[in-house]
Amino acid sequence: MDLNGADASGSNFSAAFIEDSGAVAISDTDATVTDAQQTLLTNLKLIVSANPDGAAESLTVAGESIPLNADVTSSGSVGSTTFLVTYVAASRTCIATVSSGSGAIADFQTLLRRISYNNTSNTPATTNRAIDITANDGTADSTIATVTITVTASNDAPTATNLSAAETYTEDTTRNLTDIVLSDVDSATVTATLTLSN
Repeated sequence: MDLNGADASGSNFSAAFIEDSGAVAISDTDATVTDAQQTLLTNLKLIVSANPDGAAESLTVAGESIPLNADVTSSGSVGSTTFLVTYVAASRTCIATVSSGSGAIADFQTLLRRISYNNTSNTPATTNRAIDITANDGTADSTIATVTITVTASNDAPTATNLSAAETYTEDTTRNLTDIVLSDVDSATVTATLTLSN
């Protein structure tokens, strides 16, 4: 198992997730899966170190979105192989097991290259996530390869609504602008600037 491909040293991989920028692959585009003795494999296992953002975090495995806060059973096909994908939230373990088809190493390699991580939280925890990955040929697991995912939060701009609401003023009388609604998904404090004109 080599997550970063033949053009880089070692077998581990680093990925950088940035809030609101979409999912990131957990391996390089030339990641490889090999077995010196077998031509067919049985399963691919992923163990996630942590998911502090709950349901906002997910993996896409064999084309199926797997939320990291709940047990999931699904299936998807890659090449000539159909995989049964199970995820156990308590242990944060996802296993893609051959349910039908060839189980060819090439299909496992494509499966690996297409797995991605996503986080839809507006305030994601910025601790690194690590995912340990192994392949099994029915007899033994491969050496563990690890992807480390850095998570970077980005500032979401505040919003103001109902700005065109009609207001009636009386000279020398205080008036509260109660119709205007300000909000910010990642901050409890919003500063507003009001410009008056006639």
